Amino acid sequence: MARRKTNSSAHPESARHEHGLPALKPLRVLVAGEVILDRYIWGDVSRISPEAPIPILRVQRREEKPGNAGFVMANLRALGADVSALSVVGSDRNGSLLREIFADLGISTRSILIDPDRPTIVKDRMLGSVQAANRATQQLLRVDEEDPTPLKPARERELIARLKAELRNCDGVLISDIDKGMLTAPVLRALIDGGRARGIPVIIDPRRTDDFSIYRGATALTPNRHETEVATGMRLTDRGAWRKAAETLVRKLGLEACLITLDRDGMYLAERGGKDTYVSTAPREVYDVTGAGDVVLSVFGMFSIAG
Repeated sequence: MARRKTNSSAHPESARHEHGLPALKPLRVLVAGEVILDRYIWGDVSRISPEAPIPILRVQRREEKPGNAGFVMANLRALGADVSALSVVGSDRNGSLLREIFADLGISTRSILIDPDRPTIVKDRMLGSVQAANRATQQLLRVDEEDPTPLKPARERELIARLKAELRNCDGVLISDIDKGMLTAPVLRALIDGGRARGIPVIIDPRRTDDFSIYRGATALTPNRHETEVATGMRLTDRGAWRKAAETLVRKLGLEACLITLDRDGMYLAERGGKDTYVSTAPREVYDVTGAGDVVLSVFGMFSIAG
């Protein structure tokens, strides 16, 4: 992908990042999308309830973390970026907790819109272990609290006004779209067109939809296998199919690149001009794949913005 200009006032850092990645000049990244409070409830399961055929979870600990666009922001901060959040939360305790978490991480929350008409999105995950030392842990239940209806016009206009202000001071935009009502067609268009007007990358982890035309003009997309199959109508069974699907999206949507994540098969990157790259992986058995796509968007997006 073409090299992009970054903040000219940035200061050079050491040759390598603390995580072993190439060190970058400080980048200012706007992350747009639904932020979620991921709550994990951990415990042991030793018996079945006498009231119903369900396991009894004896709670041992709880964790609360930012999810989806919020997890992208946390990853970027860990990689050294300056991050601004463009999102919506409810006027509730969960929304306040998310904003506190972001502030503690050094993420700007000035463009998080508080909407009293919808709740903050929360995902409660209950995870139980049937053996000592937390071996054989598995997710037992997930409970979602959300209102996926589109933003009301007044909120939508306010969000667009905020994003226009944010675009003046960032080096690139990452969008995490989980289709929960915030990223309406006008908001997406304002982000993509605004980024293009400034000549900065706009990289999107798309929703599951058969119409990716809502992302036309973005710099790059990072869909997973299933999202790509739904959007293109192609079965992604081999490398030839991966290449065809990625190149089709690049051509039809005017992208510079498309990175398809292929779970056990790794990732496939197609760039405008015909260059392609396959990244293999070593499959592992896991009980929770939460945040995998967010990590891809964070790392691929940040280094693409850096050029």
